Amino acid sequence: MNGGRRIRVKSEHLRKIRTNLRKLFYAALGGQFDRSMDQAELQTSLGNKLGAQRIDKKLAFVYNLLYVTICRCYRCGSFEKDAVFFSEVIYYPMYYPPVDAKKMPPRTYWVCPGCYETEMDNFNYYKDNKYYFFHKDGTFASLKDLGINKLEDY
Repeated sequence: MNGGRRIRVKSEHLRKIRTNLRKLFYAALGGQFDRSMDQAELQTSLGNKLGAQRIDKKLAFVYNLLYVTICRCYRCGSFEKDAVFFSEVIYYPMYYPPVDAKKMPPRTYWVCPGCYETEMDNFNYYKDNKYYFFHKDGTFASLKDLGINKLEDY
C-alpha cells in the first residue's frame, strides 16, 4: 500500500459504529496482552527460556495487533479519527550508507490525518536541512551539525 493513503468514513452513524468496534477490539486484546505479560514474567523467573520465547512471540503479535493497526493512531492513540497509512521508506534516501527496502523492510503504521501532517512536516524539515541517519552508528544529524561539508567525509 502506498504511504499517504487516507481511509475516510463520512457518515456520522458509521463513524460511531467504527469507534465502538475499535474500542471493543482493544478491550478484548488488552486483557490478553496483560495476561501474556504476567505469564512471560513467570516463565522468566522460573528460568524456562523456551516458554519465555514462545510467550514473547505471542506478545509481539498481540502488540502489533494493538498498536500497529488501522484501528488506532500510532502517534496519538486516537480511536475516533480517520486513518492514513504511513511508511518510513520515505526516509530511506536520508540513510547513509544507502539501504534497500527489500533487504531492510521499513516500519509502517497508521496515523490520524493530524499526525500524518506532523510526520510530513518533520520529513520536509529534515529533507530541507539535509539531515541524514547514519544507521550503523545510530546518529541522526545534519552535515552542518556534524561540522562536515560532504557526506563522504563522515
